[in-house]
Amino acid sequence: MLTDWGVRPPAEDLERVAASGHVLVMVCRADLASATAAADTTAALAELPQPPGLLLVLTDVTRTATPGRIIQTLAGALDLPVHRIPYDPVIGTDWLTATGRPGARYRRAVARLAADIVTVAASSQAPGRLPTAPAPAEAVADHAAGPVVSAG
Repeated sequence: MLTDWGVRPPAEDLERVAASGHVLVMVCRADLASATAAADTTAALAELPQPPGLLLVLTDVTRTATPGRIIQTLAGALDLPVHRIPYDPVIGTDWLTATGRPGARYRRAVARLAADIVTVAASSQAPGRLPTAPAPAEAVADHAAGPVVSAG
């Protein structure tokens, strides 16, 4: 299940947000002040009794040149994946109606982020909780009954 909690005030009930899934991706702007605030929040989430898998994503929405050393420092201090999504003019416009294709740097960054989300999600699952594929007859029966949404 994927849930977007939107922008949250710093004092919002983070335990409730963290308990809603097994991976939490903290997304912020790529400027130093936003990255520092998000890193503090992520560090607090990591201290929970049963923390979710965590990732931090710095999104460049205004052509902010976030130095790689900030990302490396945050990744080392937090001991979790930190990603930077670079500015792309196609995404920076009204992306719902944009006709251009995002640039290669943007697409690579999103692919790396997706790969890390899958890795963190897989490693956050206890071996006994991993879903198993249904038998072929069950798969046909499930498909005939309509789509099934699982809140895992």
